[in-house]
Amino acid sequence: MGLPVSAGAPSAWVQRWSHLLAPGASVLDVACGGGRHVAWFSGRGHPVCGVDIDTSVAAANAPQAELIQADIENGPWPLLHRQFGAVVVCNYLWRPLFPRLLERPMLDDGSVDYAALRKLIDWHIAEGTDCVCVVGTTGESPTVTVDEHCEIIRVAVEQAAGRLPIMAGCGANSTKEAIELARFAKKVGAQCQLQVVPYYNKPTQEGQYLHFKSIAEAVDLPLVLYNVPGRTVADMAHDTVMRLADVPGIIGIKEATGNIDRAQWLIKHAPAGFSIYSGDDPTAIALMLCGGHGNVSVTANVAPRLMHALCMAAIAGDCRAAIALHQQLMPLNQALFVEPNPIPVKWAAARIGLCKGNLRLPLTDLTPPTQVLVEAALRSSGVLV
Repeated sequence: MGLPVSAGAPSAWVQRWSHLLAPGASVLDVACGGGRHVAWFSGRGHPVCGVDIDTSVAAANAPQAELIQADIENGPWPLLHRQFGAVVVCNYLWRPLFPRLLERPMLDDGSVDYAALRKLIDWHIAEGTDCVCVVGTTGESPTVTVDEHCEIIRVAVEQAAGRLPIMAGCGANSTKEAIELARFAKKVGAQCQLQVVPYYNKPTQEGQYLHFKSIAEAVDLPLVLYNVPGRTVADMAHDTVMRLADVPGIIGIKEATGNIDRAQWLIKHAPAGFSIYSGDDPTAIALMLCGGHGNVSVTANVAPRLMHALCMAAIAGDCRAAIALHQQLMPLNQALFVEPNPIPVKWAAARIGLCKGNLRLPLTDLTPPTQVLVEAALRSSGVLV
């Protein structure tokens, strides 16, 4: 399709990422000017909305597009409740635009949405999830109070009502606090606890061993270790894991380093009854095909049925099916970590209608460029149609 000379050619940047858009996905062109991108996307079958203080030239170049005349620097944002598959913003980032793009009314006071939590539990049961872990990294454990932490566990257990196990995140960098959280989780009926390597205070390997051993001895609740040195700084050595595997009540580890050599070593040397779970979605398939036992997943928060199918195929040794599912989920696995977890997955969950997208500081809203990536990944994986 030839463009009028006055429209101009689309920028190389826009052409470079435009292939990520699903067919027919809607596009918002902010400060659309002469309409070069409005016309270009319209010519490729995308419904386009252009916004500018003067849309007369764009109207001449792209008469089929939706054009909105608005002062986006000084006036109210005109599309507060609209959603788009992509947002185009060229040569405009220095002006006071993004605060308005990100601005949205708070539908609550920032308190925990327990009603949404109950709905999420029911949804995961319907989607075939095998176990729900609450108040972990993705569950925003660092930004809840101790009282909220406990109430989230209680509500999750109550809502599950034995229909699926609840793994209660009980980690803390104080052994005393971790024991108190684990005692509460046991009291309200959680089936197991997840205990992360203590963060910030950087315990030695002996300190880590005594920390987890003390929790297991104090609370009779099956304990899954959680090693994620990218967040905790402290790494749990192979030998420490094997020492802890011999402690009664410690039943497995969530290994979130993404290091498959390490995972293979743990799988080979773990005693019977000690499970090795992935905590890294992009490499989970490799861990399970090597003999691992499952995946404590971020991606499963928005694609539980697909992740469940991948896990079942990989654990059964069905490489062909597992690889096909892994390839389907890979764009989502990558997009959900472009910004720190749980920022992208919270936005994705809100995008597909599971919950509100509110976050507590110091977590901030997902940036518009990453929203485009996550949206495209949700569509390419089939989660959003």
